[in-house]
This record gives sequence, C-alpha cells and structure tokens, in this order.
Amino acid sequence: MHVAPQSSADVDDDDQVRLVVLPPETAHVAKTEDSPALGAAREILEHRGSAPRLYRNMVVFLAADHRRVDDLRQGMAEALAWGSIAAESDELGLGTQQAAQAATKTREAEATVERRLAETYTWALVPTQPEPTGPILFDPVRIEGQGTLAARTARRLIDKGHLNVVYAPSLLRTLVLDGPLASLWESGHVSVGELWEALARYPYLPRLRDRLVLQRSAQDGPAGFAWIEEGFALAEGYDAGSGRYLGLVVGPGGSSGTSPSTLLIRPEVALAQLRAEEQANSRSAADDGTTVTTSTTPAPTNTLATSAASPTRPRRFHGSVVLRSKRLSLEFGRVVQEVVQHLADSAATVEVTVEISADTPDGFDETVIRTVTENARTLHFTDQGFEEQ
Repeated sequence: MHVAPQSSADVDDDDQVRLVVLPPETAHVAKTEDSPALGAAREILEHRGSAPRLYRNMVVFLAADHRRVDDLRQGMAEALAWGSIAAESDELGLGTQQAAQAATKTREAEATVERRLAETYTWALVPTQPEPTGPILFDPVRIEGQGTLAARTARRLIDKGHLNVVYAPSLLRTLVLDGPLASLWESGHVSVGELWEALARYPYLPRLRDRLVLQRSAQDGPAGFAWIEEGFALAEGYDAGSGRYLGLVVGPGGSSGTSPSTLLIRPEVALAQLRAEEQANSRSAADDGTTVTTSTTPAPTNTLATSAASPTRPRRFHGSVVLRSKRLSLEFGRVVQEVVQHLADSAATVEVTVEISADTPDGFDETVIRTVTENARTLHFTDQGFEEQ
C-alpha cells in the first residue's frame, strides 16, 4: 500500500500489485471521466517521477467519494481537537473527571474517523485496456464490506475479476497464450519469466497478484486430462543443438515445481518430440535383435466350431475407482494410462466423469470456497457446490 503519495515518484515500479490510496483532495466524482482522482491515478499509472512506468498492470487505486470528504475532515478535526485536550489536560488544569471525559471523547472521535474512512473511501479505480492497441481506461468499482481498506478492496477486486490470487491453467492457455500473447510462444515455447514480464506490464492482460500465482498455474498446466486442448507441457530447458526439450513433462502426472526459467511448451511441439523419441526407441529395440515369433500350430479343424457364427463381442465398458487424495495425480495418471488410453486406442468414444466428495469437521474457510467455486466454474463442472451438512 501507498497512502496519499505526494507524487508519482513515491509509488514503486515493480512486479507486485500495489494499492495506491489517493489523498482526500483528489476525490472521485461518480459518472465522470475527469474527476481529480482519475487525473491523479492516470499520472501515477503513466509515470514514476520523470520516467515512464513499466509495470502498469501492477497498480490499482483507492479514492474517496467527493460527497463524503467534508464529513471525514470534520470527524478528523474533532479527533485531533479532543486528542490535543486529552494530551494537555495537566497544562489546561483539568480535573480528574474532566481529563477522563476528554480521553473518552478522544476514543469516540477516533472511532468516528475509522467509520467515516470506510464510508468515504469507496471507489477502486482499476486500469483496464479492452484492446492491446487501445487506450487505457479506468473501471470504477464500488467498495463495500467489513475490514480494513486494503482487505475490503482486495476482496472486491477478486470478486470482480480484476485481481487473481489463483489462476487456472486453462485460462492461461485460452485467454493469454492463445490470445493476446500468441506470438510470444510461436517458436514453440515461452519461459515463465518472459510470460510474467508481459503480465506485469500490460493492462489488457489478467492481473495476477504476484509471480507465485503464475508459477502455480504453470505447474498445473500439463496435469489436466485435457492438457492438449486446454493446457501445455513444461520443460526445464531447451537444447538448441539437438532441438530437444530437457526434462519434458506432459500428462496427468504434472510437474513438481516451476521457476522463472521453466518453459511452457506448445502441446503439438511436445507431442512431436514424444513421438520422435518413441520411434527412436523402437528402432533401437530392432537394432538390438529383438524379434517377434509367431506360432506354427495349425488352426483347429473342428468344423462345428469354425462354421458357427462368431460370438458377439462386448461393446461397452464401465468402471469406477476410489483414488487416495494424497496421491491423486499419480493414481489418476495411472488410470488414464492403464485404462482410458487403451480404450481410446480401440477407437472407442470415451467419457470420463469425475465425482468429488470432500468434508471437513471444521468447515471450509472463505478462501477455499471462493477458489474452488471459481475453478469449478472455469472447468465447466455440471454440478458443484458447498453444503452445511
């Protein structure tokens, strides 16, 4: 947080989301495009001192409502006055009862200021850019609720989609990598560091709280069952000499972790390398002299058996399995490889339905409820929700 900065130079320019609380004199006037708050916000967004601001997607603003500023000033004046009287009770010759009354009035006035601060600072001004080449606009978001100014603002921005503390890999793929930043991985890959640099700079991209949110999203990219359509592969590096990715990770097993140097790989590029490696392994096995023998036993000559019609083959498979939550990725990966993949290879239409049941005696906290609900909606769950019993 930066409270009432005197100039744009007072607001750091780095890659973490910052809340700038504008001073009361630069209040916001609703339904206008030239309020003092918007002018101050635009100056800080565009500059840091005399230099242009680089990380413009990392700054949001909190402004006072111009209709409530006078009430806040009056409350603050009363709090300062009573505070001065209480502090100088001896010099003013106040008796014990009068000094106690002054202390009580001071506490009441300070509580009034706290309440009026919440009633006055009710506008978040969020930089947005609908098109990459278009102008940067400000979306005024009304701030309500309990808690500190920062906590109320953060909750509201998360609810409105202006701030992400978690980000699904499917969104990263469809809304970012296959969207405005498609050119960034045209070569076949992009590093987490390069991707984060773009996310931190450009307001037409989603606003992630910090680099850790992106790294967690990237880590889950190859882990989904539909990673080819909605995710990506990962690699530790790229060997330009051989044209191969090192430490390639694909499929439901997922990745154990990511860093700024981790590469996000286009699925078709990763699959091409996997196919090439499989072909190389097959040729290597053939060169080792591995042969396949066939039986020379004559076929049965039972005319009754051979003339009878072939038995009807089963045409449908169904099955269910309970997975242990502590080894979920590993066990689900084995289900896909050992069962689903064989069914798919036989030209069958495979439909997998995942049913999740979770309960806790202490109840789920608000963060878990919000995160799971949003991710379930993003992943197109047909039925989901939390219940008290």
